[in-house]
Order: sequence, then C-alpha cells, then structure tokens
Amino acid sequence: MYLDDVYRVAYSGCRNRQDAEDITQEVFIALMKYKGEFENDEHAKFWLIKVTVNKCKSLWRTSWKSRVDLS
Repeated sequence: MYLDDVYRVAYSGCRNRQDAEDITQEVFIALMKYKGEFENDEHAKFWLIKVTVNKCKSLWRTSWKSRVDLS
C-alpha cells in the first residue's frame, strides 16, 4: 500500500535508484520484523516514512558514502 511513498522518500534522500531500492527493501523487512501494533493506517505510514528517513541518514554516515574525491 505504501511502496511508492517509501520509494519516493528513499530516492529523495539518496538520489540514487539502486540505493533507494535497497533502502525500500530494508524498510519493508524492518516492517515484517516489527513486533508492535499500529493504531491506524496513518500511524503505519508515519512509521514507514520515519524508518526510511533514518535508513537514508545511516547510508550517508557510512564510510563508503562519506569518501571525498580530492582530485
């Protein structure tokens, strides 16, 4: 139901199709592992978007993405 929303947020956060697809997959895996319950659909959507944003931030903190080209 929220696949397009999650993908758009992931793509806007990393500006790379492959990274956005990976993050989207990770978010839905996290949803499957989530043990809590959502109050309603809006709560579920908010949770998915928040997890997506956090995973995008984590991607930019990795040493792979933080490399700087000095040339």
